[in-house]
Amino acid sequence: PLAAIAFVIEEIVGDLNNRYLGRVVLSSVIGAFVVYALIGRQPAFVLPPIENISWLHYLIVPVVALAAALAGVVFQRATLRWRLRLRKQKRIPAWLLPVLGGLLTWVIGCTVFLAVGKIGVFGLGYQDLSSALGNHFEWKVAGVMVVAKLLAMIIGYSFGGCGGIFAPLLFVGGMAGYFLAGLARLWVPLTPADQIILAVVGMSACLGAAVRAPL
Repeated sequence: PLAAIAFVIEEIVGDLNNRYLGRVVLSSVIGAFVVYALIGRQPAFVLPPIENISWLHYLIVPVVALAAALAGVVFQRATLRWRLRLRKQKRIPAWLLPVLGGLLTWVIGCTVFLAVGKIGVFGLGYQDLSSALGNHFEWKVAGVMVVAKLLAMIIGYSFGGCGGIFAPLLFVGGMAGYFLAGLARLWVPLTPADQIILAVVGMSACLGAAVRAPL
């Protein structure tokens, strides 16, 4: 409910003092009660117990946040720029653009699957991201997934594909944080819990930079 309230106020209403605030709060709370009553608590990601956290990870937080935020900005700007260009061109029929975008996305996803055995480029990618958040993922592969997923997202949306941006941005940010944490562990004695925290930092930074809803 708190996330719903913050998102609606920032993205839709745009005014903390708006007279609709009470209705937004009431709607989000009722919605949460209905969901819990019908299907129970169903978190998108299951995090393991976070223990043995070191203070060293705070040194890496700004780096992860900056890199993940830049990934979000790259997605936003590249998608808008190429989508505008493709709409203006006349060589390829408009109805064929989403087909080509889907085909290119399929090629990227299949290439990644054949190379590293991961399917996170397709769909939401929650399975791979959940593995990373559980520390059951190779950090080097996470770097491959960042590049592949970001490229597939830009192509898919630029060619006229539709869909949400929350899940893919969380995926890119989480994998970016996990990759940078794994890279940092070569020089800094970070704990596995530190790596999970940095992945979550990346998720927040990437999503916040693209949708501009920092709360």
